[in-house]
Amino acid sequence: MLVLSASADDDFSKAIPVDGDQPVVSTVSLHPDGKWLVTAGDDHVVRVWDLASGTQIRQIPGHTDWVRSSAFIPNSTQVLTAGDDGHVHLFDIVEGTLKRKVASVDFSISRLTVSPNGNVFAFAGFSQNLMLVDAQLGNVLHTIDVLTDDVRALSFSNSGKVIASGGRDGRVRLWSVDTGQQVGEITAHRRRVRDMCFISNDSMLVSIYDDKSLFVANLEDAAARY
Repeated sequence: MLVLSASADDDFSKAIPVDGDQPVVSTVSLHPDGKWLVTAGDDHVVRVWDLASGTQIRQIPGHTDWVRSSAFIPNSTQVLTAGDDGHVHLFDIVEGTLKRKVASVDFSISRLTVSPNGNVFAFAGFSQNLMLVDAQLGNVLHTIDVLTDDVRALSFSNSGKVIASGGRDGRVRLWSVDTGQQVGEITAHRRRVRDMCFISNDSMLVSIYDDKSLFVANLEDAAARY
């Protein structure tokens, strides 16, 4: 069951039943307009929800294994999804159709993310490869060796010029989107990085780890400068 609000007293709170089989939901993406919600998980189906009514309006097949990650293309009704089948699919949630397969790799994908301008998307997973892809043409711009495996965390800077990656070794590495070259590294914790985001006009990076801690890096420090 997917809960939309933590407060039971909030008028907006409601629980949305996924369906009778209750699949495991492993990715949730909210459309920037706040009108639609996309969920997906272990039953391989992408579901689209009308957020105002809490009703399911689409079920879109296409994946052949667990869907692990999703992200909307800005200023569109299109969403990218990826997972254990190694495929990145582009769906249109209004049409309810699979537009095309935009990428395919030989490893499970655990995380994908889209740049703020929507021109580039990135994905990684059970591999040391971080893939940067042209969102319009589907061309691979860079294949980056991120120096660790089991990558669970990716985040574009708000400027779109840098992408951060984190995996099993607990380090956060910063990469130039234009060149694919490493431009920074943060030694923070000893266990797997789970998620991260840039804040304060890209001057800071917040990340969370398997060691149950949150780390805030000041990117203006010499050790993490980019």
